[in-house]
Amino acid sequence: MKIKNNVLKGKLKNVYFIAGTNCGGKSTMAKHLSKEFNMVYYSADDHYWNHRQYSDIENQPAMNRPFTTWDEYFSRNAEKQANWLLDSELEEMDFIILDLIELAKDKNQKVVVDIHCMPEIFKQVSTYDRVIFLLADPELVYNEYFSRDDKSDMLKCIMKNTTNPEFSIENTRLVSKVIAQKEIDKAIESGFLCNFRDEETNFLERAEAVIKHFNI
Repeated sequence: MKIKNNVLKGKLKNVYFIAGTNCGGKSTMAKHLSKEFNMVYYSADDHYWNHRQYSDIENQPAMNRPFTTWDEYFSRNAEKQANWLLDSELEEMDFIILDLIELAKDKNQKVVVDIHCMPEIFKQVSTYDRVIFLLADPELVYNEYFSRDDKSDMLKCIMKNTTNPEFSIENTRLVSKVIAQKEIDKAIESGFLCNFRDEETNFLERAEAVIKHFNI
């Protein structure tokens, strides 16, 4: 069974997608809006392992790709690892959409979603004024990747479980840079509104731009 796009858009009309790259500011922005406007905050990253338990290798092969060692995971060719991560995110979208339909069933409750770059899906389930991409230059992503609190557990894992932590750290930063460039290209080509962060970006001015775009 395939659900028609107009049905999905109707079910998700009070859902707002803040998408983009790592270090683009999407998590900070989504949390800010959730507090300011009493919106339900949904982080796609937080639900991966729950979604994975309902997946299978036939229908979600990327989500179920086995890795035998931490070295294999953190030291894999950056282009291949980036493509695998992007494929996994795309496969997970079915689960995410089901979550959001449940959260959005109260028509008086707005939902703000912190998620990676999925313009091909957003075009099917949402509208221009419910999606914005917050992006960061790939070089900035590369430089700041491990400075974020949410990457501290990953860094500890690398230091403890890989045979060459320095190489694995460098390779992971390179993967993040490759992904960021791919996501930027997709976002720009999509026609959705894009907002770029640099080292001089003012958060409040950026928040005003997002609020104006969402008309909330």
